[in-house]
Amino acid sequence: MISSISTANNMSQLFRQQSQQLSNVMGQVASGRRFARPSDDFVSFMRINRRESDVSGRQTMQDELVIGRQQAQIVRGVAGEALELLGEFRGLIEQRANVPTADSAALNTRLNVLGTQIGNLITNNNNTGGIADIMATRNISTGAGATQQIAMTFTTPTGTALTDATTLADVDTAIAAWGTVSAQAGAFDTVIGRQMTINSNIMAANREAAEAIGAVDEMSAMAQMASLAVRQQATVAMASQANISQTAMLRLFA
Repeated sequence: MISSISTANNMSQLFRQQSQQLSNVMGQVASGRRFARPSDDFVSFMRINRRESDVSGRQTMQDELVIGRQQAQIVRGVAGEALELLGEFRGLIEQRANVPTADSAALNTRLNVLGTQIGNLITNNNNTGGIADIMATRNISTGAGATQQIAMTFTTPTGTALTDATTLADVDTAIAAWGTVSAQAGAFDTVIGRQMTINSNIMAANREAAEAIGAVDEMSAMAQMASLAVRQQATVAMASQANISQTAMLRLFA
């Protein structure tokens, strides 16, 4: 009789364990996650954590790249404006060479205005805006090492002292300098854009990997649920048999 009672207790304990396992599997299927706590699967948890940490770090890098690209695009836009003004400036000097001196006063006035506008594109004279600060060197990290970065450096263009006394040679020098700035800004825009694409692809891959590691295998989970359900039924049957045997044993002593 003692053996029969012990068997019934064991069956009851086994039933509770199987019920908990079944509940856990059902919870996984419902949530779509293989584990809810690090202790459930510490190795997988650490693998997911590494990928999520990488995504976080790359997002910070991506934010810096966005700022750097905006900087490059602003500089490129200003360079385009400067080249347009310089083109007009050069045309006026050529035009002035073909008019009488008495008629050149208006052209000189316009040249001085243009010279001031071009200079103000670089500096912040009289609160007119400028790109002097934007053109300051910016180092954008693209990795863990000090060499893994994009060093944005622009050549400071000439053109801050263009007046009606400026020669065509000086204007051509300014045009070449602003052309260099425009090319540099365009190159940085392209390089940063490519790095942003690489970053985005890596972040997407890490997110997908983390999701795959943590996602429940529905086919496996459903098979496990079916197995646990069958085992529970078998446990109930054995427990019932143990109870019948226990009752029969007690009748012998009645």
